[in-house]
Parts: sequence; structure tokens; C-alpha cells
Amino acid sequence: MLDVTFCLLITLLLTIITRSIIERSRNRKIHAFMKTVSGPMTIPFVGSAYVLAGINRLNLFRVIRNLDVVYPGSKGFWIFGDPYLVTSDPSVFKAVLGSSQNINKTRDYEYFQKHCHGIFTTNGAAWRNMRKTINPAFRTKVLESFGENFKFHTENFLEILRKYSSSEDNFDLFTTVHSCTIDLICENMLGYCLDVQKKGLIHYSTNLQRSTEMIFERSFSFPLWSRLIYVALGKMEELDAAVKPMQDICRKIVNERLKQKLDSQSENADKTESVRNFMEIMLENIQSGAVTQDQAVEEAIEIFLSGSTTTAGIMSWVFQTLAMWPEIQRRVHQEIVENCNGDEVTTNDLSKLVYLEMVIKETLRHYTVPFIARHIDEDLKVDEETTIPAGMNVLLVTFSMHHDPNYWERPGDFYPEHFSAKNESARQKGVFLPLSGGPRICAGNKYAMISMKYLIANTLLHCEFRSDRKPPADIREDDFRIVFVLCPTHGFSVTVTDRNLRKCSKTDSVIPSLQQSTVKHQEGHIISEFIRLMGPKDRVLR
Repeated sequence: MLDVTFCLLITLLLTIITRSIIERSRNRKIHAFMKTVSGPMTIPFVGSAYVLAGINRLNLFRVIRNLDVVYPGSKGFWIFGDPYLVTSDPSVFKAVLGSSQNINKTRDYEYFQKHCHGIFTTNGAAWRNMRKTINPAFRTKVLESFGENFKFHTENFLEILRKYSSSEDNFDLFTTVHSCTIDLICENMLGYCLDVQKKGLIHYSTNLQRSTEMIFERSFSFPLWSRLIYVALGKMEELDAAVKPMQDICRKIVNERLKQKLDSQSENADKTESVRNFMEIMLENIQSGAVTQDQAVEEAIEIFLSGSTTTAGIMSWVFQTLAMWPEIQRRVHQEIVENCNGDEVTTNDLSKLVYLEMVIKETLRHYTVPFIARHIDEDLKVDEETTIPAGMNVLLVTFSMHHDPNYWERPGDFYPEHFSAKNESARQKGVFLPLSGGPRICAGNKYAMISMKYLIANTLLHCEFRSDRKPPADIREDDFRIVFVLCPTHGFSVTVTDRNLRKCSKTDSVIPSLQQSTVKHQEGHIISEFIRLMGPKDRVLR
């Protein structure tokens, strides 16, 4: 019996050794490359995965940042046989993100398919086809048509802030801002007024925060990679419950909009839209057979999620940062007052708000998506000395590049002058990538900047923010949660004051232009609902 057991063990050992030799032979270029970079000690079969032990949603960013301190520069990690190059080298950023052949994301992104199978996680030809389909939704003419929607939902946002102003209590700003950005995305991109702010549907925001943090946690915590363990711990059920409301409402939106379009076409065969938003483009592609209805739902979920969460995070940071740096807030407010009519900032005014844009860019430098991952499908030449072999995974640490003292005068400070015309022209190109770059740059980057500038400008025109929190001595040393962008571990805590009420307690109309727009917009909703009840007509799109 012992002889049989011994033979089995020897056979198993020889099999493992043989497979290891074959694997190294097949991937000799990868092994040779990994020897050229520093990194932690590897353990057979585990590699360097032990460095991820103990990761959770609160310490995830800290662990990754500390690895950058312990192993400065580019470093290599073997994670259970998968090779990773982790770097903040701008030349690698340029080569990887600029490559039209190496556009695929790593397998780590597959966990985000729990949200949806949209363009964020899609690879290859499927990604190229969908990107080509949605690009027209972000053209300038389309973005210029969103003015009335911006006014309407900004007024709703300001109404909520006035309630907090009357109490002068600290509150966590993110959910309030996120509710507004969800409303903006739904109406601008999906042609549907969800009215999250008016109806108090904050569960959409809280669920998205929770599900996104859970997915990031699972992506980096190897014990949670096992579906069996994830289910046994009850996390799968919790995640399913968090994502279901978003999936359900997006499916409802697509179904209703498709029915409205079909009904409208049967009665108005010659009717065409001069400006087509994201949803109208998707519906046309459903009808032509280029996109299935299920695919349209997945893309609706994608834009609902990513289009609202990232902008909400950055705007929350802007408001909290200005609360901690009152001198910067005063300068932004002065610029807004000098460049608008006095009671409203219009979309035409946004190009004049140069300092505000500098503040937003500095906020993005600090708190945008902290890393990007790509799988290398074809050998990628970085420079004359470096070629990344096919089969490698590359983790591009944006946070580290955005805080490299070689490119930033005051890397750990909040210093908007980093983005003055003089400093931008003098700085090396490609070291500021807030929304990725190359072929997979965020399709909605222009929409994001317009929506953020509009909401921030109109808010600061009428509200002043304060905070008990002291400015950090060095932002690089702070702790963060990851909700796509970085968020403070203990939330965004501010107080808000209504500037108009402080100036005059008997003001009849706090913001006349925006309020008039709101009345007009509400009338549109009433008319739209009346038409819907009287017969199957297309929703009145604003």
C-alpha cells in the first residue's frame, strides 16, 4: 500500500515539474522580461499573491500605494501564474494606451460584469463595434441640446442644498450629488426622467456605491475569487441585491422607449430626430438589427453607472476641497460672478470659467480612477531597450504618475496653478490622464467636463461650502475608498450656506432664471404624461 502511495506522489510531483518546465518554455520571453524588473519574492504556485492578503474595501488603495513605496519604479508580480507589470512610467502609459492592437482589458475586469456586460468590460471586435455605434451620442451638437435638462435638474439639486442650508448641519454630500448626476444621465442620455432627487430614490446611489466597492474588493482579494467562497460568505446575495434595482430600471427604460418609438413611427412615419441622444441611437440600431435589445439594456446600465458615479465623485471632491480651502472657493466664486448674468451660469458661459476648469483638473489629478489595466496580446515596443511581451498584464497606476514630483511642482498639495496655461505648456505631454487615453479613452469625457462645470458653477453662484476638516498636509498620504474614483473613507462632510438668503432674507426669487426653466420643464412633464395616458405617443424629450 505504501509503495502505491509513494508511486502516486512521485507521479504527481513529476507531472507538476513537467508542466512547470513546459509552461516556462512556452513563456520564456515573459520570464526573461520579469527578471528585468524588481518585485516581491515569489512562492511556487502562489507567486506574489500573498501581498494581496487581507485586502478589504477600506484598505485596498493603501495596500496598492504602499507597494509603490516598497518597490519604487516599475515592478513585476506573479499572481498565481499570471504575470503583471505594475508601473507609473509615462512611456509605458503612452505605449500601452496608444496601441490599437493591445486594447483588451485584463481578466480582472470580468468581475464588473456583475453590473453589466457593457462597453467598459467588453474586448476585441465587440468593443470596437459598440464604440463606433455610440460615438455619435457624444458629438458637440448633441451635447449642446442638453441645456434645459441641466437647468431643470440643477434647480432640483439647489432646492435640496437649501434644506441643508437651513439646518447648517454637516452632511455627506456624495449621495446628494450622485442623485443629481443620475437624473442628468437618465434624461440626457436615456431620454427618461427618473426624478431621483424629487422622489428621494437615493437607493440607486447607495446601491451603486456598495456594489462598486464590493467588486473592487473582490478583484484584488484572492480568497474572494472563488465563487463558492463568495456565495458561502453571503456576498453574492448582497451584490445581487445591490445591482438589481439599477438593472431593472434600465431594462424598463429600454422597453418603454422602444415601445414609444415603434408607436410613434406607426403614426408619424416621416418623423426624424435632428439630434439623437444615446438611447435614440441604440433604438435605431435595435431596429436595424445591429444591436440586440439585451445589448441595449447592458449599455444603458453601463452609462447609468459609469456616467453618473465618476462625475458625482469628482464634484463631491470639488465642493469639499473648496470648503477646506476658502481662498480658492472665493476666487472661483468671483470668476463665476464676473462671467455670468448674475443669477444663472449658462452653457455658453462655461468656456469663460478658466480657473474653475483648473480646479476641476487638479481635483481629477488627485482623485480620478487610480489605475488602468490592459492585457498585452501582441509584443509591445516601449522604447529601444524595452519590449513588453505578449501575455503580460500591465497595471498602469495613474495615481502615482499624477503625483510624481518629476512632473508636478507641488505633487501632494491642492494647487490649481498646475493647470495654468504656462504650466500646462511646459509640462511633459501624457502625464495627466484623468479619463484614460488612446482608443479606449472615455467616450463621455467632454460631456463629463460640461456637466461638472455647469453644476459646480451654478451651485457656487448660490451656495457657499464650509468644512470642519483641515486640509491634508499631503494628499498622497490620505486613505481612500474606491468607487471607480477615489472617495474619502469617512465620506464627504460639509455644511452649506445659501448666499442669497445671507444677503437678503426677503428675496422673493432666489434664482429666477433657473426657477422659470424648472416651471417650463415641469409643464413639459405634465404634457408628456397627459399624452402618454391618452395614447401611445413618444415621450416629450427635453
